[in-house]
Amino acid sequence: MASMKSYNKGITKIQTIILLIVVLVACGVGYFIYLQLAPKPTVVKYPGVIVYVRPGEPLSFDPAYETWYGVREIVQNVYETLVFYDGASADKFIPLLAESWYVSPDGLTWVFKIRQGIKFHNGEILKPEDIEYSLERCIIQDRAGARAFLLTYPLTGIPTVRAVNFSDIDKVREVGMTIDNAIESNATHVILHLKFPYPPLLSVLCQSWFSAMNKKWCVEKGDWPGFNKSDPTTYETWPRWNNPRRENLPHRFEMCGTGPFMLESYTPATQTVLKRFNDYWRGPAKIERIIIEYVQEWSTMKLMLQTGDADMILASAAHYAELTGMEGVTYYELQSPLIWYIQFNFAVSPDSPFIGSGKLDGNGIPPDFFANPDVRKAFAYAINYDRIVKEAFSSKLRPSNHFNLIGLPYYWEDAPKYTYDPDKAVYYFKKAYNGTLWNVGFKFTLFYTAGWPEVRTTFSEIKKSIEALNPKFQIELREVELAASVQYFTANQWVIEMDGRKPDMADPHNHAYMFYHSTGTWPLYQHYSNPEVDELVDRGLKTMDPSERAKIYKRLSELVFEDCPSIVVVQVTERWYQRTWVKGNPYYNPMFVGPFFYGLEKGG
Repeated sequence: MASMKSYNKGITKIQTIILLIVVLVACGVGYFIYLQLAPKPTVVKYPGVIVYVRPGEPLSFDPAYETWYGVREIVQNVYETLVFYDGASADKFIPLLAESWYVSPDGLTWVFKIRQGIKFHNGEILKPEDIEYSLERCIIQDRAGARAFLLTYPLTGIPTVRAVNFSDIDKVREVGMTIDNAIESNATHVILHLKFPYPPLLSVLCQSWFSAMNKKWCVEKGDWPGFNKSDPTTYETWPRWNNPRRENLPHRFEMCGTGPFMLESYTPATQTVLKRFNDYWRGPAKIERIIIEYVQEWSTMKLMLQTGDADMILASAAHYAELTGMEGVTYYELQSPLIWYIQFNFAVSPDSPFIGSGKLDGNGIPPDFFANPDVRKAFAYAINYDRIVKEAFSSKLRPSNHFNLIGLPYYWEDAPKYTYDPDKAVYYFKKAYNGTLWNVGFKFTLFYTAGWPEVRTTFSEIKKSIEALNPKFQIELREVELAASVQYFTANQWVIEMDGRKPDMADPHNHAYMFYHSTGTWPLYQHYSNPEVDELVDRGLKTMDPSERAKIYKRLSELVFEDCPSIVVVQVTERWYQRTWVKGNPYYNPMFVGPFFYGLEKGG
């Protein structure tokens, strides 16, 4: 009997424990269901304001001058262009400041009818004359490294007005009159007269460099006064405003556009504040203010997004994994035409602090070190691209072309490309300088801008790969602030530069010209020139037959592979991260350089 009581007592304890577990599980399930079904409190920070955080800082707000995305994303929200992209399409367009346009049968005359009653932020009414002035101003300013050439060449037949001999007054006058006659306006229209048919024109006119500025406001600030047919001296004096120094821009940190937001304030190295323009012609934006914070530390940016102190951040691909799955945060992803590439400097300034002794003596490199094609090829084969893509980027796309991109016309999938091949790298290093380079070695420094982990990681991998080939090869890395980086670059003191960019139009000519034509942006900086390349780039633009263009760009790919003035490292997939309470997708077009804030709002 005693044993039976003990047994019954044990059963009671087991039943009690099981019952308790069941109750606890039931409560847990019930609470979980409650959490899922119950309305969640959503505390939207700073209603009516979007806080966007990114590294870097603007050096001016001049739309014709600046190419950095951090400025252009501001410009596209403050200024407007004649036409704009149609939704997600990169090659279809809708009217913006122009309500319609007409193209002559021969493709040489484009007539844009300008909308009436549109206000600038200073209260002035937009006139066709303002657009004529803005386009001409961009062409005559023609800042080295900017994008005036996209319009200069088809309108004047001159790749860049910087190439004009300014001491030849007759030539200066002739070029001034050519520009003035190529762009005309009347009370209702703007007319463009092209030298040759130019299929990418609408794509070019979408870009921030060709934004409409208020002529009266610009002139009052001390800017170029414009051409005047009744005053011939204006055709001779325009070079005074050509390629100005950034610190001499007449309205460096001021803006006056027609867009949905206007500049309220700028605090150097800290923030830019845009406020809603209530007289915007398409109706006021839903957001009252845009605060763009400039933060260089990744940990701070991440924390601001996590706590809701930032609504959006610009995150590098190296940090995507840290953000994906973060509570209250979402992202938009698109296959971007953004590429990262490296450029070699063929003629470094002899006073560069990055070339050591400046000689091939093991303690430095000569200024023309990368003018040697064997050196360039040795570096091209020594780079471990797969490791760079894995460590620095989330994308696995590596274009097989040198200037054209996956998804753009005339992309040649089987084009030759450089791959990681240490044996070939050693071969070219030993071939360079008849063996002296391999025996003596070299030493130089690569600098990179703080806040750009892609560049830091890539340069670190280049250093690792190169130094593994020969202990006499030495590459030092140095992190510098943006202002110092710009100064070193402007002074031509850089050795290898890495940058990321999107094409300015959905056409292979853009990168073909910028990367390889002797008057293109990068060859001018690099001191690279190849007459056959120039001829192919020029012919590719003017050839209307698609099959002939394909042959031209195929041959061009072969030539630039052999020359190797630059290397495309990766074509990335971009992600844009933001809080879920930001409604609307500002990144629907792959050609956008950053957020387009009009139409966005904040809510629970």
